[in-house]
Amino acid sequence: MIEPTWWLLGLLLPGAISALGVYLGLRLAGSGRGGALIAWTLGLSAAFATGFYFTAGWPTLPPSESHDWLVLVLLPAAAVLALLDASDKVPRPAVWLLRLIIAGGAAPLLMQIYLTHHWTPAQSGAWFAGLGAAIFLVWALLKRYADRHGDHVLALMMLIVVGGMAVVNMASDSQMLGQLGAVLTAALAGGWLATLRFNARAGRGLVDVTMGVFVGLLISGRFYSWQMDQPWAADLLGVLLLAAPLGVWASVLPGFRGDRGPKGFKAVALRLLVVAVPIAVAACIAGYIAYVESTQAGPSYY
Repeated sequence: MIEPTWWLLGLLLPGAISALGVYLGLRLAGSGRGGALIAWTLGLSAAFATGFYFTAGWPTLPPSESHDWLVLVLLPAAAVLALLDASDKVPRPAVWLLRLIIAGGAAPLLMQIYLTHHWTPAQSGAWFAGLGAAIFLVWALLKRYADRHGDHVLALMMLIVVGGMAVVNMASDSQMLGQLGAVLTAALAGGWLATLRFNARAGRGLVDVTMGVFVGLLISGRFYSWQMDQPWAADLLGVLLLAAPLGVWASVLPGFRGDRGPKGFKAVALRLLVVAVPIAVAACIAGYIAYVESTQAGPSYY
């Protein structure tokens, strides 16, 4: 049961903090590439940390839950990555190496119980290598898109992705992960509203912090929440959610660009639709499986 105060402190407050942080960051640091990175990093980080506290409380040391690693390691690491990326003095290869380390280390960090209790070393190596490669590929392509084509719509597209993952986690009986996904969704919404007062390129600085938290929630959901009778269904949900951000690249396809391409609201709607389709499919699958499993379990008398 979600406490009524959470809607204010765990959802609206992070959205407001993100909006204020992004707005002030863009005003002070400018809306160029470096300024956008700094603004989004500070806004999203402060917003998610606040929402995490009002949702899950203080994380324990050492962490007792997988989601504790989000604010103890993944969020700070992604924030440092974004701030280093904002500096022209840091070599680009060093920034990409750190991005690779975070993408490859997220799964081993969050799935230590599988490493010690469920999988053989060979199974662990295969899963971690595959997950790390897939996460880094999506992260790299999304970052590439943001640097080249990122605009106000990018935040809306990622908002759909993260919000859809929150719905999937909720449907899969993980209220905590669903609420944390909603916190990140609210933070993205607040940041998006703040960027509307600046040039379109102000929306491109959100990728690293968003992906750092998104990946953590996705891995935690797949391996700790989506306990379905058919493992392939959980794998399919993971693939759909992880691949959905790549839909942002549809906007650079020939049919979307040029004089014959869609314009104005229609162009924005089509871009959002490309990202929303796999998210909607994933949400429907999770909802259907939850319904089937609830009916098979029969009525509860306790």
